[in-house]
Amino acid sequence: MRKTYHSVVSFVLTGFMLLSFGQIGYAQTNQPTQPIKTTNNSIKSIVLALEKDYPPFLFYEDGTAKGISYDYTRLLADKLALDLKTTEPMQLQQMLDAVKSGKANLLADVTKNAERDTYLEFSNSYIDTPAVVIARKNEVSKWNRLSPNKGLKIAVGKGYAVETYLKTYYPNAEYIEFPSDTDVVKATSLGAVDVGVLDSASLSYLLKKQPLSNIEIIADTGFIYSLSFAVAEANKAMIPSINNAIAKITPQERDQIQAKWQAVVPRRSVSADAFGALPAYVYLLVFGLIAIVLIIIIWLFFMRKTVREKTRQLAELNATLDKRVQEKTHYANDMLQRAELEASHLDDTKKAMLNLLEDTEQERNKLAEVTSRFKLATESAGIGVWEWRIKSHELVWDDQMYKIFGVGKKSYTDAFDVWQKSIFPDDNKLTEDSMQDALDGKKDYNFVYRIIQPNKDIRYIRAIAFVERDKHKRPIKMVGVNWDITQEKIIDQEKSEFVSLASHQLRTPLTAIGWYTELLLKDTHKDLTREQRSYLKEVATGNRRMTELVNALLNLSRLELGTVAIQPQAVDLQAVVKSVESELTHALKSRHQTLKLTFAKDLPAIKSDPQLLRIVLQNLVTNAIKYSPEKGNISISAQQFKVAKKIHGHPVAKNTVLFTVQDNGYGIPKKEQEKVFEKLFRASNIRTKDTDGTGLGLYMVKLLCGILKSDIWLNSTENHGTTFYVAVPFDSGLIKSGSKQLEI
Repeated sequence: MRKTYHSVVSFVLTGFMLLSFGQIGYAQTNQPTQPIKTTNNSIKSIVLALEKDYPPFLFYEDGTAKGISYDYTRLLADKLALDLKTTEPMQLQQMLDAVKSGKANLLADVTKNAERDTYLEFSNSYIDTPAVVIARKNEVSKWNRLSPNKGLKIAVGKGYAVETYLKTYYPNAEYIEFPSDTDVVKATSLGAVDVGVLDSASLSYLLKKQPLSNIEIIADTGFIYSLSFAVAEANKAMIPSINNAIAKITPQERDQIQAKWQAVVPRRSVSADAFGALPAYVYLLVFGLIAIVLIIIIWLFFMRKTVREKTRQLAELNATLDKRVQEKTHYANDMLQRAELEASHLDDTKKAMLNLLEDTEQERNKLAEVTSRFKLATESAGIGVWEWRIKSHELVWDDQMYKIFGVGKKSYTDAFDVWQKSIFPDDNKLTEDSMQDALDGKKDYNFVYRIIQPNKDIRYIRAIAFVERDKHKRPIKMVGVNWDITQEKIIDQEKSEFVSLASHQLRTPLTAIGWYTELLLKDTHKDLTREQRSYLKEVATGNRRMTELVNALLNLSRLELGTVAIQPQAVDLQAVVKSVESELTHALKSRHQTLKLTFAKDLPAIKSDPQLLRIVLQNLVTNAIKYSPEKGNISISAQQFKVAKKIHGHPVAKNTVLFTVQDNGYGIPKKEQEKVFEKLFRASNIRTKDTDGTGLGLYMVKLLCGILKSDIWLNSTENHGTTFYVAVPFDSGLIKSGSKQLEI
């Protein structure tokens, strides 16, 4: 397949509303082209330049045009009320020449490049198919997205743009080119290479046509092929009509085409057998490693606090020293004036001056000692210190910062240039927004971003800083610290994978326990005594709680591993909220509580994932029910903001729908509110009222809001209730990904 880097594999469709367009086409395949007759300056039919062999997108087989692209072309032609004709099967260059000469006005599979861009105009994309990594089943894969993959043998199709993409991030791997996708799959299946890379649509078609039971998807590369339609540049006036027709394709129509050409390709998951077959000492080793990891994480956590505290102490000591120097200077001036007036007190004045100098020297020695200790602490912890002087736009690094970024201090004199060029492209906006928010006083400068070192290693960096301002509260300086948390990220991923595996292992026996308990409780022969039934009910209750905990852990691991299925689509907000209300009706009635729904009249349909958004609202309302007294009042409201505003001092972005979930329950203590979205946190006033909580619900809600590119915050007063706010953009810009559904 001829593809381009993050761009369009182009289709040329339609001649709707084309002015003065005289073309020649084929009424059917294998017939000479005929001029397209027009009436009232609009064409009645379009001619598709047909590819000889380009499955599954466009090809000629058994005397018929076939493929995903052909089906989409035919669908759009129907929507534009045009007849669809095809040329005889051609090679790529013949197809391009046919469009240039006017023998065809429709291309179905041409790659956009600089030359073609001068005479072709491209429409919006109508299908995205990601490039995936495939490997053999039941084999340990050498592929690792966090490593350079040095020496890894990767099979790719010759001339495929994904090879250029992979070489950018994994230059040390070995790339072996094959003539076609079929050869890539075969080479991977036979073990000639470690892994293969091709687009998911081609893989699905090949496995559907000739099943290979030992092939599975193990990862996504991050590279996506986007297919579009294109017309000759002279006819670009028809592009708006094409885009309009693309927008009218329904999800059902898309699903029909996808189902025809694509099958479900298996993805790698950790099997129970593989885990269970491990010897006992391996389990001891795993648990030992987990204990070491926890100790390291706790140490890093406390070291972070130590760095913050030392930074604060340094700033306070510096301010105190300046203040004392000023005080001593004023005092010295007074003493000198007295000396002029009272010569008899000259000796006393000299002694006072000596004391002043001694005090100043002591303060400076203390500052030097604290600075030395701080430097020793940061170096031992691998923490780099930096200072950005805003007015002069100068960034100053210590030696440790250059080590973190993998560059030599003598080779790079402009730290700001090194920093900007090292940032991972996808994290540019994150770093810019975080810095701007800190300068504007909206948020603390505290976040994680990725960098690419000169050796192409990708590292995760934690950044913390504070802003120094002048008397007019204008920012003049930022002072902060950075440290490499890549190993922590890898450990966290391994921990999530372990939790996912353990959760899968636990669900099977728990399901069996629940099933047998239910059968015993439904025993109609009354063989069980009242006491035995009481015990069984306790077992059933405990099993239900354990199942809920296992499901929560499984959901958490899927969120942290990034495998949750994301299905962006138009969302009916009222329908989502009402489904939450319907599901929780029984819980509300059992506690005699009321739920009030309020929707703004001008509420728009938004583009997001309705299932994930529903889980966010369901968790918030469930918490409101659980932590409100009987006969309590709960409300859900939704309103839109076309311009940016502030709600209780919190900024709400423009083009946003704001959901509000409010209750009159127990509330959250003021000093604990900043920890609400942390893992395993439960408020002190709640633990005494409800002992069944896991402390995972709001942490999962925060992760889901991150996926939905939404903002969440709260306003609470102890014993007077809590209000949660969720700001969802009109269009979150989500991309379809993942395959794991959350357990509800």
